[in-house]
Amino acid sequence: MPLVVQVSASAAEVNGRTIKLSPYYQVVLEFPQAIDLVGGSNTSLFKATVPDAPQDRYLLLDALATTGTATINVITGGRVLPLTLVIDGKAKTGTRKYVFTDVEAAAPEAAPSSTAAAPATPKPAAPLTVTPGAPLTVTPQAGGDAALNAARDDLVTALTRIQDLKGQGAGAVAAAVSPMRLQLTAAVTSGEGTDALTLSVQNTGTGAVTLNADDLQLWVDGRRVQVQAEDLEVDAGETQRLNLDLGLKLRAGDAVRVTWLAGDGRALSRLETTTRAK
Repeated sequence: MPLVVQVSASAAEVNGRTIKLSPYYQVVLEFPQAIDLVGGSNTSLFKATVPDAPQDRYLLLDALATTGTATINVITGGRVLPLTLVIDGKAKTGTRKYVFTDVEAAAPEAAPSSTAAAPATPKPAAPLTVTPGAPLTVTPQAGGDAALNAARDDLVTALTRIQDLKGQGAGAVAAAVSPMRLQLTAAVTSGEGTDALTLSVQNTGTGAVTLNADDLQLWVDGRRVQVQAEDLEVDAGETQRLNLDLGLKLRAGDAVRVTWLAGDGRALSRLETTTRAK
């Protein structure tokens, strides 16, 4: 299996594309133009990251589970590309980069024939454009393909959201597509009976984010430790702290690793940090 695959953006726009993920490696999607918006379903299964400009043509995908299927809609350059993400927890190697290009791949040359006419070159589908204030219509596919029609409904929702934001001005669009900027740090505090852990979440992004207690995971020297936590909401430009009773006494040098999923309604980010007991 090649590490880099070239994909026709026009074909993906019409027929979709399956992207295979694995917890063992990261997958990179490269597009001809900057990414405007990424939306999807089953977002707890994966992490999608769009770097800041000028690298905003790239979408970085990480699997957060060992199995499962999810869908994402990537809106770029006036196109909506419906992609299906399939996670294979046993795959240790696979395609690492998908390059979406407007240039159609060259077809292999056919043997000359005196009777057969040259096949007609299919005309690429016209890019899907969004006009602020204009109604969106989608024609269901024949044959009752429920999955495809559901994906198209998701596209309508995403495009409608963009239209609403454009009506509010460029600032609203920039805020909606701006990636989350979060930093998680941790520090161990020694106590008489048990030790405590202080988590700090700094939000330098443009919108509030919420971290659910159920999404917090903690390990001590590779061993999972259950702690009592509470939901944490961090507004833009703020830093919030959460104190946790570890319920045990750490030894000097014990490694404490913390992961926490954070979401703002548009994207999902996986925060991770490691500290050591003194």
